[in-house]
Formats: sequence, C-alpha cells, structure tokens
Amino acid sequence: MMKGLGLLIVALALAGAVGCGGGGSPASIGPDPEVGGSQIRVAGKMSNQIAATTPGGLAVFGFTGAITKAYWSDTNPTAEEGEIVVGTRTARGAEVVAMELDGSNPRVITGLTDFAERVAVSPDGVWAYFVEGATLKRVPMSGGIPTTLLADVADFCLSPSGAKVVVFRPAAQTLSVINANGSGLVNRVSGLPVDTDIIGASTEVNVYFVRDKNTTNPQLRVFSISGPVFNDLVIGFPDNTSFAHGVIDAKRENLYYRTFDGVSTERRWHVMRFTGTGGYLYTLRTNLDPNVFFQSMQFLPDNSKMLVVESSPTGAWLSFASDQYEVLSRVSGVSFIYAQAAFAPAPTFRTLVGAGNYAGGAAMVMFSEKSNRTPAVVLADCTTRASMTLTRISDDNDGTLIYQLNCDNLTKLHYTKSNSFAQVGVIGSLTGLKGAFIAFNAETGRVSNVITFTRKPSVDRTVQGIVLEGGEMVDHFDGAGTRKPVGEKITLR
Repeated sequence: MMKGLGLLIVALALAGAVGCGGGGSPASIGPDPEVGGSQIRVAGKMSNQIAATTPGGLAVFGFTGAITKAYWSDTNPTAEEGEIVVGTRTARGAEVVAMELDGSNPRVITGLTDFAERVAVSPDGVWAYFVEGATLKRVPMSGGIPTTLLADVADFCLSPSGAKVVVFRPAAQTLSVINANGSGLVNRVSGLPVDTDIIGASTEVNVYFVRDKNTTNPQLRVFSISGPVFNDLVIGFPDNTSFAHGVIDAKRENLYYRTFDGVSTERRWHVMRFTGTGGYLYTLRTNLDPNVFFQSMQFLPDNSKMLVVESSPTGAWLSFASDQYEVLSRVSGVSFIYAQAAFAPAPTFRTLVGAGNYAGGAAMVMFSEKSNRTPAVVLADCTTRASMTLTRISDDNDGTLIYQLNCDNLTKLHYTKSNSFAQVGVIGSLTGLKGAFIAFNAETGRVSNVITFTRKPSVDRTVQGIVLEGGEMVDHFDGAGTRKPVGEKITLR
C-alpha cells in the first residue's frame, strides 16, 4: 500500500513552504487543508516532514505538528495484506481469531460461549460472519461484541457484493435470504433435508447448494436469490457417490468439488466450468488421499490458491492448496483447532488520526513503506504539540532507520505490528516522559523497538549498533508488542 508516499512528502514540503518567507518559524498549512498523494491524506499545521530510505528498500516518512487528520486508502490491496479468520478454541475458550497469512500476529476479534463455525468475511473486509450454535452473527473485524442476525442457521454464504446473506435453516427446512444486517428475511426454497450444504454464489443472483449430501444420490442445484426460484440445474453423480465439499473460485468462473465412492476408497476432485446457469464437468483427480479431508475451502482473491482446513485422523491444519487439490504449504506456528477458516481482505480505507485513540488529533505520524506495502504506523501526542520534534539518529551505513522523538510531555504513543493495523499502546498513566526512540526492522519494515525516557540517555554508535546508555529509560517494547526489561544499556540494530 501507499505506493505514492514519496509524492506525498514532496507535496507536503511544497505546501509547508508557501508563506514561509524563508524564515525560521514552523511551516504551517491552514486552515487545515488535506494534502498528499493517491493513498494518504494528512491535515493540520505541520512543523516538520522527514523522509529516509535504506539500500534494502525500506522507507520511513514522518510528520510533526498539530495534526488534525490522517488517513489512507488503497482501492486494490493485495492478498498478502489480508488476514485469515478462524473459529477456534484455545485455553481461553471459544474465540474468533484473525492472523496474517503465515500465522503470525494472531489477535482475538471476539470471545464466544460456543464454537464458531461457517466463518466468512465481507468483501470490504469490515465484518466477520459466523454461526455460533445455530445462530448467525457478525462482528467487526476490528473487534467487538457480536450482533445476532438470525436464529436457526446451519449454513450460509455471502453474495459477491456482501449485500445479501443466503442461509440454510434446518428447522424451517428452507433456504432463505436476508440483508447483510439481518433484516428483510425472505424464504426462497422449502422442504429441504437437514443434510443440505450451501456452496456459494456465482453471481449476485445464482446460488449453488447440495441437498441429500450424506446419501449416495446427492443433487447439486442452483437457485436464484430473486426471480424464479430454480434454474432447473441438477448435476447428476455416478451411483454410490457422495458429495464431500465444494467451493466457487474467486473469479466466479468455476465450481470445484470433492466426491467419494461409497463402495471403494476412491476420492475424486472435479470442476464445473460455468456457462450461464449450467456448466461442463471435468474430473481432475481420482487419487486423493482418503485419510485427508479439506473441510473448509476458499480461493484467495487472486485465484492463486485455496485457503483450506485440512484434517485427518491425526489432527487438523490450516493450509494453502492449489486448484488441483494439492497442499502447497501449511500455516506455520499455529496450534489452534480449526472448524472453518475464511480469508479477510484488507479494508480499503483506514482513519489514523481523527478517530479512535487519536480522535482529538496527534503531534506525530510516521509510516514505513516496504515492497509497496505499509508495514507500520506510529502515532504520538504530547501536551504541547509544537514541542514535538523527530530526528533520525541512524545514518546511511547502519542499514536500518532509528529515530529519536522529543517533546515537553509525551501523553500517547502507539504503533502497529500487523496487517490489521491494531495499535500497541506504549504509555500507561505515567507522566513526565520527554520522548522515545523508535527503531524499524530493515527486512520487514515493521517497528522493532520502542524505548521511552524521562531523561534522555546517551547515544553512541558502535560496531554492535546504536547504544543507548544512562539517562532514565522507562519502557522498552519489541516488535511483537511485548514489554521487555529496561536495563542501563540497550543496543538497537
């Protein structure tokens, strides 16, 4: 994200130069116009803007002053900027948890009393939907208390736009449609057996489902959210064949599904190429491992691979697989038990200053940029915003970027550590803080260390790195958001 941030620095510098007259007073932007590039906007009376890069491609940009608003948007985030959402059970109990695609930076979206199943995320990345018990609920991806949408729900899917939710209600034996907020219930198909599965929507109108799934005579059907209920599509299966699971690809051009022969141990993988309301069927594989089963599947937005829950008699794993049903990789460093998993696209808009912890403004905003992404954001405030200064203490030969922040009284300091941009708070109730040191990891672009102080330590450059010694250092946080012991000497690399 923030592909045009270099242009932003130029724009801010030019804006700050207007009316300055070459004097030494702080440059200002008034009355608080928004300036910036294509991804980011900042408003306020800026006193300073800085920019620095490393040979490895890391760039950091900073602004100080009376900042009233800062936000950015990216209309086309990559899959790598998204998250994975799972319903899981940990030592804390049942939870809905989000994490990055490699399993790092897990965060709890909400705690539950029962296991969350049938997980999905809205196309805009704002809402996580799930079934708890037999109740369909949703919760903001940013976290919070779930909202109940509808009872008597065993399965559901979202329409491509996220405006509608298609639900299967086993007690009522119906396929029904509701609005994304749970209103406007309309029953569409009635008299269905309890072993009915919704596969997904190929368009805003057509939805595929399987009835009689647990028999040797399942039917793959399509119905319309509006208009005629059925499009008269019934896909036949060979005798003694049971349906296991299906998924529609991200481009909504194909339906992939898995079947098994009730007589032998053969497991098959098929694809249906859509042609209107029907399609052409192809069998892609007949040699699937009968002991491994993907109980949840979803294609990533670029169609490059599927996010799957892979299970066997020995356990369950979160994995990525190809459209040929081949496991490409397993998510490492994760020990949850999964029911289902969903891909959560990155939101296309985020407010950094003007809402949340910084609703009343900020004295400092920093961003990092690495490989067309924004790995970290740092925000700070102080008693007198005009006192905030930001200085780079690393040089071009250090291979990383380290900054010193000074002010009269530091009141807030937050940084982000993950794609979710959830803020790690550094300052508690302590007063009298005069600043902080902020270091960025050259490889990832994320914050690696934050050290606050009431009296500035000495700063020395050594072969081991930049050494902070003496003074009165108060708190030391690492890149994972963990508070570390504060010693007399800290080395930043």
